[in-house]
Amino acid sequence: MNTPSEEDRGQTFVLKFPDRTEGGGAPGDGLAALVTLCERLEALAQLSGQVASGIQLGMNETTLRGPADRSRVARARLQAAQEAMQGAEVPRTAEAVVAMKRLRAATARSQAAEAALLGWLDRPEPPRERVLAGDREAAAAVVDRLLLPAWDFDGDVVLLLGADTSPLAHELVRRSQRRVVALLRDDESGASFPAGAFVVHSPDELADTVQGFTDPFPRNLVARQLGEWRLDDAARAELVTDIRDGLEQKLAVQNTARKFGRLWTEQGMANLPHIARWPSIAGLTGPLRGVPMVIVGPGPSLANNIDQLARLKGRALICTFSRATQALAKAGIDPDLVLVLDPLDLRYHFDGVPVDRIEALVLGLSVHPGMYELPAKRIFTFSGNSLIERWIADAFDEHLGVPTSASVATSALSLAHAWGCDPVILVGQDLAFPGGRIYAAGSADGDARIEGEGEDARVSGLGEEIQRLEAAGQAGVSTAYRRLREVPGYHGGTVPTSSTFAWVRSWFEERATAWGGQVRLINATEGGAAIGGMEQLTLAEVADICDTPVDVATALDTGISSIVPAQRSDQLSTQIDAVIEGLRSAGKLARECREMSSRKGLGRKQIKKLGRREDALLRAMQPIRVFIALFGQRAIDGALERARLATTLDESLAASRELYDVVLDAHKTGLPALLAARGQIANSS
Repeated sequence: MNTPSEEDRGQTFVLKFPDRTEGGGAPGDGLAALVTLCERLEALAQLSGQVASGIQLGMNETTLRGPADRSRVARARLQAAQEAMQGAEVPRTAEAVVAMKRLRAATARSQAAEAALLGWLDRPEPPRERVLAGDREAAAAVVDRLLLPAWDFDGDVVLLLGADTSPLAHELVRRSQRRVVALLRDDESGASFPAGAFVVHSPDELADTVQGFTDPFPRNLVARQLGEWRLDDAARAELVTDIRDGLEQKLAVQNTARKFGRLWTEQGMANLPHIARWPSIAGLTGPLRGVPMVIVGPGPSLANNIDQLARLKGRALICTFSRATQALAKAGIDPDLVLVLDPLDLRYHFDGVPVDRIEALVLGLSVHPGMYELPAKRIFTFSGNSLIERWIADAFDEHLGVPTSASVATSALSLAHAWGCDPVILVGQDLAFPGGRIYAAGSADGDARIEGEGEDARVSGLGEEIQRLEAAGQAGVSTAYRRLREVPGYHGGTVPTSSTFAWVRSWFEERATAWGGQVRLINATEGGAAIGGMEQLTLAEVADICDTPVDVATALDTGISSIVPAQRSDQLSTQIDAVIEGLRSAGKLARECREMSSRKGLGRKQIKKLGRREDALLRAMQPIRVFIALFGQRAIDGALERARLATTLDESLAASRELYDVVLDAHKTGLPALLAARGQIANSS
């Protein structure tokens, strides 16, 4: 392989994202996975051999380019097959022995051809001036070197820096590269770029664009500069960090949704009678307008100024999260609102807390059903995850959702803005780990600490309940704080934080900029990370500002009286009936498709009939597709990926059967739960 010069290294960088969405479905048949691996290695060997033969015969680069690009795709498919083998058990049968012989033969046949192909891909580039002058062949040769040997033209990303890279963009689009992003200076025009390219003019736009690339999730990103504009080392490092953190945060949200989608849906179904009874957050938009709101987080600095919160009781709306309720109870403070978004069973957060003195709980539609049984005076509902809870929220002609970024802290700020609260004050929002502490002393799991650094960092001091949730695979606190980074501190200097907290901090700063002049935002945490765009005041100074009495109970009662219970029950029942009808129809068609696709030796006529049944199934699923997806999003993602990479009819049918099984699972589990909820709502109306 040629060693790139210092100038080349400055022009190009590569990001790899090896960890896609967790859990592509249950491990498949080991023998089938082995046969697929053989077939894909043989396909790669054939393509590599074509390029190697062409090189020996002196074929020109244009002729060799097609099979070379197809070999990149074949190599990416081979990697997917290798990953599928990791969780598969191969039986000791005669068929497996034959497959292993095929695998060894294909490996031997591919080695020499692969070496020739990789050497051709790594040949020297033409002079840059030719590319800048619009020489198509020169641009093609640069792209040959730019793309990685294993490349997914649908999923992976090419980032071009500067307007003079447009010849590369045209060549990439000609070669069916789907995700071409061009980052230009403010004074540069994107007019010379092809219609298929994404043109952005700032790192923030770039991060937003790349974060949208999730179907499929990219494995690789390669970036290239050409002309006069150069990113210096610091700017390039910051850009790489922003892209990586943004994609990792997006991936974390997706993995959370895939991991807990079924749990959230089952809990949402169990909560339906409560959702029919209680009003949503929409009822508080008028009553709380202009009321000061204090958002109390469980950060370590809360212990330093928690005594000042008592001065604000009755002069501001005190909103907190379940994890902080124990610390507030020990300080003798009864919060007005407690916000719960997490789907886990977090009732232990309320141990020793006088819940009957809390004015209201604000609960996500799919929180643990036990939360709705807590003896709070009032309950308000909201949608904390629009994707997962939309099938419920769509029943009502009101806005149940707010931007959450999968965080209870960002949810609270969004609620404050939606209600028109002013000012909004943050307390205990460290978003950092002073002295290694994660939570405030006296809060649930308040003894938890981070020990070690980097990938060796670990969390100690967790309580028994969170350890139980982790053992059940439902929580990940122990591994959530690796790869710490430094951010500006509240008192100057820098403080260590996690990528997740860094993301929340950026989210706060973006909203502070967007809402500037509309509402007064104050960070009174008195520790942790600085949050740009917010005033920094002590909580004592805030208490002096909020000097007007507020009748919180009356405002909340106004919100409670905003609904007509019978009307709300009717709306939700209509929505449930529609899902029930859709499940019955889709379940029947999925059974028929499953049976037909499992028959041996399908002919052309049978395949056409199966296609018609699949079309009917897709039409039946359309109104309830969100609901069905929640029962097996990981399986759906894995099946769609396998279908996309399928090269044989058997592979395609196997992927289809996985999709049918998701529908059947949703029918089997969802139908009785929805019927039970429908009956409870009817009986209580």
